[in-house]
Amino acid sequence: MSISLFRKPLAGQRYAAGTWTSGRWVEGAATAIAFDASVQPTTPHELLTLEVARREKKSYTLYTDFKLVALTSGTKNPDIVFINGENYEVVQEAPWQNNVISHYKFIVQKKDAIET
Repeated sequence: MSISLFRKPLAGQRYAAGTWTSGRWVEGAATAIAFDASVQPTTPHELLTLEVARREKKSYTLYTDFKLVALTSGTKNPDIVFINGENYEVVQEAPWQNNVISHYKFIVQKKDAIET
């Protein structure tokens, strides 16, 4: 039995690194990404591994072979994953590269709308 039987196709966006131009921050260009993942509800135990301010946000746990870019301090923006018409940012990564069924586990959380 293959783990891929439980995965579904997902899409998202990956951002290039931004730059400072004439004293202003310019975001990097977005490119489309596509991958297969198992989408599971995030357990209460998994939520406890997140920062306190993030524990109340709508979340999913993804299992995939595809390496996503997670939110880390001081680096480029995290990948955005589209699930059921909503945008989720990758906030946590756990690599499971054990040579049995190697995969990645990611926690994604609903991205707040930015008011313009």
